[in-house]
Amino acid sequence: MNSLCEFLYLFERINCFCVYCVYIEKIFIILMQKLSVYIDTNIIFDFFLNLSKSFRNEQELELPRKLVFLIGQQEKQNIKLLTSILTQAEISRRLKSEYGFHSKDIEEFWLTFINISGTDMIEEIEIDWKELLRITTEVPLKKRVTNLQHLMIAKHYNMWFLTGDKEIFGKLKKFYDKIISYTELRKLIESKHTSL
Repeated sequence: MNSLCEFLYLFERINCFCVYCVYIEKIFIILMQKLSVYIDTNIIFDFFLNLSKSFRNEQELELPRKLVFLIGQQEKQNIKLLTSILTQAEISRRLKSEYGFHSKDIEEFWLTFINISGTDMIEEIEIDWKELLRITTEVPLKKRVTNLQHLMIAKHYNMWFLTGDKEIFGKLKKFYDKIISYTELRKLIESKHTSL
């Protein structure tokens, strides 16, 4: 009887250890995974402002620090940058209406951004329109519905939604908990490396 109790005790300890190892392995896999990050227009528009200045003044392009960091993290395999045709449309509208650029220049600017940043494009957008409507009826939002469309795209593809929009960030985390600011993203990436 005593050896059976010892055997069961030992079996339980080994089983607990195995469960613990599986748990540690899952944490490690999560920490090692790339974060898929959907970039909001307000995060990258500075790039287009700098590009338009360099285009008009025939100067060298200066990359915004946020973009330099994001590109660096993508090159280190920590994140995967994504955006959508919706972002492209917003940027195109602003470059045309606010800065007067021709469509050919706007297309070249966009391709320059894609080539420099290595950002992947989501061209087929799927949005849960009923959920978007529900959010608009539950939360008073001052800004355009386009911001919610970006959120819905990120949510549909289970990506982190990187935004500088404080209203989205502050009011909508209860609808999607992967909304993140640039500062928080930096902290998250830095904590991934200190955890290893």
